[in-house]
Amino acid sequence: MFSSSLLSAFLFGASSITISIYNKHFLAAFRAPIFLCLAQTVTILSILSILFLLGFRRIHPATFSTSVWTSWSMWGVALSFFAYLFGGVSALSLLNVTLVAAIRRLATVFVIILEVWRQRDRVNMEKVTIAFLLLLSIAAAAVTSPTFDMLGVLLCVMSAFATTFSLLLSKLNQSKLDTISQLFVTSLMSLPFFVTGLGWSGEWEYVKGKVEKSGIPLIGGIVVSGILSLSINFASLWCTRTNTPFTTCLVGITKDVVLYVLAEAVDWASKSHYSEGREEGVREGLSPAMLMYWSSLFGCTMLGALLALHPHIQRWRQEKKGKEE
Repeated sequence: MFSSSLLSAFLFGASSITISIYNKHFLAAFRAPIFLCLAQTVTILSILSILFLLGFRRIHPATFSTSVWTSWSMWGVALSFFAYLFGGVSALSLLNVTLVAAIRRLATVFVIILEVWRQRDRVNMEKVTIAFLLLLSIAAAAVTSPTFDMLGVLLCVMSAFATTFSLLLSKLNQSKLDTISQLFVTSLMSLPFFVTGLGWSGEWEYVKGKVEKSGIPLIGGIVVSGILSLSINFASLWCTRTNTPFTTCLVGITKDVVLYVLAEAVDWASKSHYSEGREEGVREGLSPAMLMYWSSLFGCTMLGALLALHPHIQRWRQEKKGKEE
């Protein structure tokens, strides 16, 4: 019943939730996202190199072949990952977090559009409904956003496009390398982009100041973030390999819903919930537009879960029927 496709989706969701909570509580005050991603990438490469050298993992024979390192699709994944980060981080200075997250979910809509275009003869209406609900959530987020900037919107759309291409190209590359080797190669390829981005962003001076002030605890926190990043990047590639890009996008949406439910549960249980300021915050969160926003995401999650689990349930029923016969 629990096949590798379900296990990979669960691992991706769990690792996404874990790193989101960790970064929110331990690295929220660290305002150098490009450096953080560079440090995470270096941590990933270091851990994988140690595993390869000690023989705990076998590196794929084609990892350092010319065909891999001259592959436009492999370089495309690395560039898409950087574009996803750059677009999202840049947009956060122009738009609020909710609207940025909503627009970046266009990646799911783009994946659905591509699937509909490729399979014109058998359009999946459930996926079309999910696309409509996502567009509805974007409209709701735009209505409630206190700020609106067209450049920020374009940067978010670029980030969504980058996510779509990264997922599609990762699926395309699965025949060239195994998951671990693919993660190693794409991480190595992305280094030049992150180093260039770090130099352009001017984050280095900020990072030096923070390290001098915080010292070992900050360095340790960044290393832990890198270890968590290894798990989420591996899980993302594995989920896309054993499922589809659509499923990977759907797990990302489910992660947002789970985090929202957890945050509301913690907020409700805390004593500060009854303070005047928190009551105002709760009333604002239950505005009609925000209610539409979260209802749309809940609808996407439930419908997507039915789509993902349906073939597994059917297979389980067939196996059970075969055993009875």
